[in-house]
Amino acid sequence: MTFETLKAFAERIAVLLPADPRGMRDEFKNTVKPLIEATLNRMDVVTREEFEAQTLVLRKTREKLETLEASACRARRQRRAGLVDLHYRTSAAWPQRGSLIIA
Repeated sequence: MTFETLKAFAERIAVLLPADPRGMRDEFKNTVKPLIEATLNRMDVVTREEFEAQTLVLRKTREKLETLEASACRARRQRRAGLVDLHYRTSAAWPQRGSLIIA
């Protein structure tokens, strides 16, 4: 949202305000409130509940990603250290002789 957008929004509200302050509450409900709601809808604003739900999903996804990254890192370290048994399988049962098998 830019300053110009806020300024235009404030000007639209100022024009809608009544000169008589006694009728301001009803006038606000009937004109300014729908204007504010429409502006917020155009701004693609989410409710606090939606934000919290998406934050929770993001947190869980980040935890899963960190777990997968740690697992991949351990596997790479083990492979580099020679802890994973790599060998060539030359059995006639294999369609391609000499295929690399990670066991």
